[in-house]
Amino acid sequence: MVRGPTTLTAHLDRRRVRPITVLGHVGGAWLRSQRERYRPEGRPLAEDEEALLAPHFGRSTLSSVRIALVPGSGRPPFYRETTRVALDLAGMSAITLVDTIVVNRRFVEEPLPGALLFHELVHVVQFEALGAEEFARRYVLGWLRGGLSYSAIPLERAACRLQATFQNGTLTGRVVGPMATDGTADLEVRTGRATERRGTGGAG
Repeated sequence: MVRGPTTLTAHLDRRRVRPITVLGHVGGAWLRSQRERYRPEGRPLAEDEEALLAPHFGRSTLSSVRIALVPGSGRPPFYRETTRVALDLAGMSAITLVDTIVVNRRFVEEPLPGALLFHELVHVVQFEALGAEEFARRYVLGWLRGGLSYSAIPLERAACRLQATFQNGTLTGRVVGPMATDGTADLEVRTGRATERRGTGGAG
């Protein structure tokens, strides 16, 4: 059961637990619950989608992904409970829930754009590297530190940066974990034996 704003605030004051740590637990639970909700409706990547993405993602990542097209998506409770400011996911074209990509049919229809699939697959790799709780913690912390701006979230900036290289044809490697250990949201891009960091810096 997710606590409401007043109850959660009292819980934090009583236990003196760092709010960001609680955000990770609440957010991770929400991500997993939504994954369980939407994954049964999902489909695997189509052959043409997998062929497009195979040069840049591992086989296990591609085979684990499911895509669910839905009329809209909900709001994660951890934004409302701690900041009293709701991030409306109904305005987003897609959201990744661990290994399940939920696509908002209000904005996107089949065939799905390759750039959108690539962007969300980067998030799948981030989930593989971090786990649901740590992903949620970093995501919300980046959102708060960035002045409630989606574009300031390091995890999103990293995905957008990689997406841009994918779209302009300059990405020649495979996107893999683990995440950088220096507080950034960077992932590795491997080409044969070579490894380089791609993404963006900044605390998150």
